[in-house]
Amino acid sequence: MCTIYFSPFRNESNSYIEMQKALLRASGFNVQPLNLRALFTGKNFGIFHSRNIIVFHWLEARVFRRSGSGGGSKIDIIGLFTCLFYLGLIMLARAKVVYFVHDHAAHDTKGYQKRFSIMLIRYLTHFSTARVVHDPSYADAYRATYLPHPLYWDTGGIKIDGITHSEHKSTPSDVPRFAILGMIRSYKGIDKILNVWPVGTKLIIRGQGTPEYCDELRQIIKDRHILNDTTFVQGFMSSDEFDLTLSHVDVLILPHLAGTMLVSGAFFEGIGRVKAIIARRTPFIDWVSSQLPGIYAFEQDAEIPAIVAAIQANWATLSANDASAAAQKLFGWQQSCAAYREFFTHL
Repeated sequence: MCTIYFSPFRNESNSYIEMQKALLRASGFNVQPLNLRALFTGKNFGIFHSRNIIVFHWLEARVFRRSGSGGGSKIDIIGLFTCLFYLGLIMLARAKVVYFVHDHAAHDTKGYQKRFSIMLIRYLTHFSTARVVHDPSYADAYRATYLPHPLYWDTGGIKIDGITHSEHKSTPSDVPRFAILGMIRSYKGIDKILNVWPVGTKLIIRGQGTPEYCDELRQIIKDRHILNDTTFVQGFMSSDEFDLTLSHVDVLILPHLAGTMLVSGAFFEGIGRVKAIIARRTPFIDWVSSQLPGIYAFEQDAEIPAIVAAIQANWATLSANDASAAAQKLFGWQQSCAAYREFFTHL
């Protein structure tokens, strides 16, 4: 059996990694960790066999850590040497190397750091055997194969650590409930949404974030006098808490700034569960909005009040929207297993 050596093997803050490992195992592969300890103790010698495969996610992100001031990032020396070590391993290993390209640049990087992260991604993908993207629009740009990002709520009946879904769909309310959920980071542009959010419309913001950025958001809420309209809960959400919160949301807002990532993981949490998604326009959002109902794309922040008003005006129709079957057809577990099995088997 082909062994897939997987890195990172754990990610406490993102259940995507556990879902990917479960997906590969369900597709018939033996998945093992790739890390420095396993390499130096001989447990990863299989990387020198051409029948095996190495899979990397977010390797470039290890080079940067949040500075704790203003939500920015700075270069981490240990992370830099770790990334360079793995880059050398990519060039030396006989196993085929698959690099998943998630971002155009590492999150919250600016200036020379952003340019450096873009360069790292270019080198990491250049020396890989194959590349994977979750946005078909960027397959050519990265010389990559498109594979679907699986839905978090459709796991084929497999129990996956970090994923809980007691309810697949939210129960719509009489008035649409809007929310921004997940990590509260500057690259998500939440401040820009608050600056134009219509007074009198309820909004939930919940997730873990840096104190500096959260303080900035609270100041905007105070200055715009929308304190009574906004529920802001700062702090880590467990899988159960996220699931429960999402089950009481009608409209999920994805304000991520353009050029930061190919797709948002929160999209695959919400699509098929919530009744509508408001997202900043990207090639992926343009593509998926042509495939699924209830997706509202915006380019300028000033468009938000009009979109909110349109959703409210058409809520009687929108509240009956059910995109779950269509979402499963594009990103469901069976669809994903078939695509991953085909790709990795014929790599």
